[in-house]
Amino acid sequence: MHKAVAGEVLLADAVQVAEERFTVAVRRPRDRFLGHRGDRPVGDPLLLAEAVRQAAIYLSHRFHEVPRDHAFVLCDLEFALEAPLPPGGAQSAPVMLEIECTRAGRATRMAVEVYAGGVRIGRAGMRWTAMERRRYAALRRRTGGTTVHSNATLDEAVAAAAGHVPVRAGAGCADRDSVLKDAQGGAAGGRWQLRLDLGHPVLFDHACDHIPGMALLEAFRQAARAASADPASGPESWEAVSASITFDAFGELDTPVWITLAEGRPGDGALRLTAVQGERTLATAELTGARLPVGGA
Repeated sequence: MHKAVAGEVLLADAVQVAEERFTVAVRRPRDRFLGHRGDRPVGDPLLLAEAVRQAAIYLSHRFHEVPRDHAFVLCDLEFALEAPLPPGGAQSAPVMLEIECTRAGRATRMAVEVYAGGVRIGRAGMRWTAMERRRYAALRRRTGGTTVHSNATLDEAVAAAAGHVPVRAGAGCADRDSVLKDAQGGAAGGRWQLRLDLGHPVLFDHACDHIPGMALLEAFRQAARAASADPASGPESWEAVSASITFDAFGELDTPVWITLAEGRPGDGALRLTAVQGERTLATAELTGARLPVGGA
C-alpha cells in the first residue's frame, strides 16, 4: 500500500467479481482523515477519497501485475456523496467499494459505487498512471523537479512550516493538521499559502519527493471551510459533499504554493479553487458542501 504505518491503510480486502470489476472492503479505524479524533456525527469524506486512492494502488499491484517499485502519478480524483458517510470505528457500518477499471491511454480510470451497510450512498472516481522508476525520474527532471531532496532542504521546509501561524479557521482542528497559513485579506480575501509539515504522520507517512495529491485536496477543503464558515458555529459547520480535483503538475516541497478561491461565493453552491506554484497551476478543484448540525463538529 506504499504506507509505512499499518494504521494508515484503509482497505481490508478485495475480490475480483468479473473482468475489471472488483469489490473492495474499506476499514475505517477512525472518523477523520486528519486528527485521529472520533468526535463527529458523520465520517470524513476525505477518508473515502483516500480509500479510493489506496484502492487504485492495491488493485494495480494485486490484479494488474504492476511491480511494487513503480511510481503512481495521480491525474484526477472525485467523489460525490448522496448520503453522509457513517462514522468510523469498531461499530461502524461496513463500507464497500464496487469498482470498474478501464484503460485510458497510458492511464487507468476506475469508476466507484460506494455502499455503507449495504445501501448505496454515493460514487467516486480516479485516473492514474503507474510508471517504472526510470521513466518517473525522467518525467520529474523534464518538469523541473527532482526525485531526491537533501535533508537540509527538507529541514528548512519543516522549520518554515513551524514558523508560521496556521489558519485555524481553515482546519477547525489541531494546529498540526492545518495546511493553510498567511491568509491574505482574511477568509474574505480568498487566498492562502500552503503550509506543509513534512513530519506529519498522515500526509507524510512516508518519504515523498513532491507535494502529495491528498495534501492539496485537504488544502482545498480547508480553504472552502474557511470561506464558508458560519461565524456562529465555526469552520466545521461546513463539510464537502462532493469534490472534483484535476492535477496538472508536480508540486515541489521547497517552493511556496498559493491556494486561491477562483470562482463561486460561499453559500452559492460550487466553489472553484486553484493551487499555484510560481507560474504553474498544480491543481484545480471544484467543491460543494453542506452545513453539519450545530454542535456536531
